[in-house]
Amino acid sequence: MRAVLYLLPLLLMTGCMNVDYVGKKFPATDHVSVFKNREEMPQDKYTIIGRFTVRAEQKKSPYIVEEEILERAAKYGGDAICLTAVKVERYGNYNSEDQEFGSFPTHKRVQPENEKQFGTGKPLASTLKFAERNVYQYLLLKENSKLKLEDAR
Repeated sequence: MRAVLYLLPLLLMTGCMNVDYVGKKFPATDHVSVFKNREEMPQDKYTIIGRFTVRAEQKKSPYIVEEEILERAAKYGGDAICLTAVKVERYGNYNSEDQEFGSFPTHKRVQPENEKQFGTGKPLASTLKFAERNVYQYLLLKENSKLKLEDAR
């Protein structure tokens, strides 16, 4: 029970992360190389076997994201990963102007004699609400020499 209490703050600090993978799977590998962009990647040495998309809270360290991708890349049999994009994505947008919290519908007006008791029925102040997260996109790569050997099996 004590261990759970010690781990709980660590889990809360790390934040949420969602990893999607589309591609082929091969036997697990021991080492995965990292390329920070496509220019670093030797074009004739690797073949793309899959793509990772990671959505993580902005407080999540990019190093933690990369470590998670490296683990999954080794599990799926990749020999290298290549970071292809990092962007900020907004989600959960809404405009409170469209939602008249605590006021009357606009088609029902308050009679002037009742305004003192019920108010005017005007909507509350408008604010745009949203959250932001980072989206990372990685390619999963397999060395051509290993790919041909595994295809032959």
